[in-house]
Amino acid sequence: MLMVSLRWIVCWVAHVLLIVTLGGIAGTLIAPVVKVALRAQWAWDITFANGAIIGMKYAGLWAMGIALIWCIIRHHSLVQRQSGHTGS
Repeated sequence: MLMVSLRWIVCWVAHVLLIVTLGGIAGTLIAPVVKVALRAQWAWDITFANGAIIGMKYAGLWAMGIALIWCIIRHHSLVQRQSGHTGS
């Protein structure tokens, strides 16, 4: 039981780090565009600015949630693969 829990925690942490790293790289590449868009006086800039601020504020929660879903899907596919091998 402890090994399964440890495996879940390691999987989750690894995926959180992967998502945060990929998000950081993407954010670095997109930052100049977002900066220009936030300064623009378009009719929808308030909505865009609020969305960007909310996205940045909750990026960690998004990363943790996506990582958890990713681990569940990975675990489910591994279980299906293992049950397929034992059944034949």
